[in-house]
Amino acid sequence: MKKALLTALAACFLLFATSCTNTAPNKKPQQKTLRITYDSSLYGSNWMNNAAKLFQKTHSSIALKITADSQLTQHYTALLESGQNTPDLIFLARTDWQEDAAAGKLANLNTLYIGTGGGAPLLSKLRDGVAPSCMLNGQYYVYPWGARTGGLLYSARLFNQYGWQVPQTVSALDSLCAQIRIAGIAPFTWSADHASDWTDNVTEWWAQYEGQASMQTYLAMQSPSVYGEQGRLQALQAFEELLPQNSYNTPLTMNEGEAVKAFTGGHAAMMPAGYLPVFAANAPSDDLDVHVMALPAPDGAKAPGLLAATIPGIAVVPAKAAEQALAQTFLSDLTSDEALSLFIAATGQPTPFVLDKNQTDHLPRLLKSACALWQSDTLYMLSEQPVYYRRLFDWPAQGSPVLQIFSGTRTAQQAFDDNLAAAQSNWSNALS
Repeated sequence: MKKALLTALAACFLLFATSCTNTAPNKKPQQKTLRITYDSSLYGSNWMNNAAKLFQKTHSSIALKITADSQLTQHYTALLESGQNTPDLIFLARTDWQEDAAAGKLANLNTLYIGTGGGAPLLSKLRDGVAPSCMLNGQYYVYPWGARTGGLLYSARLFNQYGWQVPQTVSALDSLCAQIRIAGIAPFTWSADHASDWTDNVTEWWAQYEGQASMQTYLAMQSPSVYGEQGRLQALQAFEELLPQNSYNTPLTMNEGEAVKAFTGGHAAMMPAGYLPVFAANAPSDDLDVHVMALPAPDGAKAPGLLAATIPGIAVVPAKAAEQALAQTFLSDLTSDEALSLFIAATGQPTPFVLDKNQTDHLPRLLKSACALWQSDTLYMLSEQPVYYRRLFDWPAQGSPVLQIFSGTRTAQQAFDDNLAAAQSNWSNALS
């Protein structure tokens, strides 16, 4: 009797369990969240908003939690150790990331680079010279984010009105500046908050004068003597000869808006190409009367058509990130032609990826002309040697000397000598 009762109870329990299983609503799989933190001081927020919308078109089941942080570079290392609050993906200014990778704080991006995650291999899309600088001890750790180059913008209206020709050399540019002054117009307008644009041009003059081989010797960083390359002095002297006497008003007290207003108002004929994002963001119409000019090369340049580029930003995936695979998927999607085109349109800046027609077709004329320049033979100012990123970079004395040269507090020769001496003095410490 007892055995029969137990059997009956077991049958009832089984029936109850089956009933609950059949009538309970189907549970939806838990939605995954990809957490992204980015430095909004580099390229603003418009590009990230566009990238997020594009990503969610094909990944609607993934939630994005995006944080903009204009001070990210100063404290990003702490984010790598923030436990459950660690972002899955971080876009930041280029840092000495090698130390974090060597300490095991960064996840490797090998899957992204060789394409085993399902997307196109990053190695097949990056331009020559970029990938090696993203590697440490045979592993890829950083995704290169955006780029900067030299060049000039010029007023096509003024050039047509006065019959000025686009110069090919620094000496021809010097002669053009004299013609522009005769017409009562300033050759250049710029502001102190864009001094880095002239640093980009100085770097490009240096690279044009030296050529690829000498610049690769410099970037190999085998001894501090590489800071004595003659092209560095030639580039600084070109700036010294051209800018102090040919600049509109007082650049050291002007801001970006005032410089742009002087240009669009016809008070100056040229600007550094670093102002291109302003025009791309505020006046995307094809009626805009601004053209892009390749930077005229120093006389005697070994590679007058060479474009020098820097990559100010990188993306990293923290080793403690919860969604490392999703982070690499986001980066893979960010490298599609559509996403790259959105980045160029939103920022007015190039990328370190191969440009193709699919990226440029829908851009306004101004950016198309810039893309034609960006497709030139390009040297990326990237080194595989950690010494380059530890106190030295390109101007180890006090950072870029362009403002000191412009204001007359230091000559081009003094800046050249000071930087060579600083490299020699700091070399051993930077190696440690």
